[in-house]
Amino acid sequence: VQERKAPETLKLAQDWIEKQGNDRYFCFIHLFDPHAPYYQHPELGDGFQGSNSERYDGEIAFTDRAIGKFILELQKDKERWENTLLVITADHGEGLGQHNELTHGYYCYDTTTHVPLIVHGAPGVESGVRVSGIARNYDLAPTLIELMGLEGKDFSKQVHGVSLVPAMHEPGKDMGLSAYVESHYAWLNADWAKIRGLRTKDGLTLFSGKDVEYF
Repeated sequence: VQERKAPETLKLAQDWIEKQGNDRYFCFIHLFDPHAPYYQHPELGDGFQGSNSERYDGEIAFTDRAIGKFILELQKDKERWENTLLVITADHGEGLGQHNELTHGYYCYDTTTHVPLIVHGAPGVESGVRVSGIARNYDLAPTLIELMGLEGKDFSKQVHGVSLVPAMHEPGKDMGLSAYVESHYAWLNADWAKIRGLRTKDGLTLFSGKDVEYF
């Protein structure tokens, strides 16, 4: 399947959003640019053209610029922008040679499991607040449900995560969360041992066969 570049994907999303008028909507946009293979973007300068790591940074910079332009377009409609909850996150990072992992999926180190979570427009949350402690991707859905003031009684029976709103309102609050991580990719494809681990705010513990690692 040919990869669709971020500017094209975001233009399609923008066109769809324009058609929604004043109706409430949920728009999920998946950008695939920072995935192997990492394409070069000469217009960004020589610093993004060499190694895998440099080209990966280039893909991120290219995507970041496209998102910036997309947000500027959204801001042209001031009323809609002021009523928009925008979330930026990722499903994984890339090893880029750290721990001898070039891409992702084989191991469970922070290099591939620690991802950004940026929320803009959350009611009652000051701009620039940085939350401490652990947050998981599966906490995002209940968090959005609460922030948008939606009824989530039936939904709450299906989720495994918790709302992060308390920590967003009190940035120093420790919600006591931990994240379970695992990889069966190499077990399924290369007859390796399964990898399981637990990430807390204090460190990472990984189990693989008889081996245990602490970070």
